[in-house]
Amino acid sequence: MLVRSADSTTGQCFRIYAAITQFDQSTGACTFRANFDKTSHTDWFDFPDNNGIFSAADTTSCPSFDAFSQNQIVQVWAVSEGSITYDTQLGGSTTANQFTVLQITGA
Repeated sequence: MLVRSADSTTGQCFRIYAAITQFDQSTGACTFRANFDKTSHTDWFDFPDNNGIFSAADTTSCPSFDAFSQNQIVQVWAVSEGSITYDTQLGGSTTANQFTVLQITGA
């Protein structure tokens, strides 16, 4: 349900495993893009293409994200914010699940 109908899960809390696919100047220090699943996988490339945008609950100070980088697998407790549509660098757009991260740890 989370992947097929993100807006119907708005406000619900989930434990999610995520493989960080983008965490750079484009996303900023308090947001990253990741493929996610309900179970962890050994390698980042084993995750399904469930695209998610993960943002810190407090975007003025997000030191909890400092220890993580691209291609790393993390476990997050996050609140679903529904879906978000954003412009891609290739000039198109894509829709993804959007989450507010309450807690993050290495998986």
